[in-house]
Amino acid sequence: MTTAIMSQDKECNNANVVNVKQQLTLLFQASLGVLVDDPEIQPEIKVCDQDYGDYQCNNAMGLWHRVKAKIPTDFKTSHSFGQALMNNLPASQLIESCSVTGPGFVNIVLSQQ
Repeated sequence: MTTAIMSQDKECNNANVVNVKQQLTLLFQASLGVLVDDPEIQPEIKVCDQDYGDYQCNNAMGLWHRVKAKIPTDFKTSHSFGQALMNNLPASQLIESCSVTGPGFVNIVLSQQ
């Protein structure tokens, strides 16, 4: 494979990752909107270790601390906040499954479609 083609493939893969991250960010923003009416509180989506999934919203602990500092909340732990984030995600063909681990990491397995 020539260097030019390899470079184009890498750029295409990077564009796909950004696009998926943007889509996942929008889904998590919608979920946060159900839980908290504060546009300053934003999810952080990252590619994650394949043992847990394809992507991860890995700032639920920080989000929970920010939320509980601003408003009264029923969430007793960052894990329960991560669970609520996952449960309020809009339906999407992009996501095959989600799980919550540790202090609220929301792990995302992408659909093969």
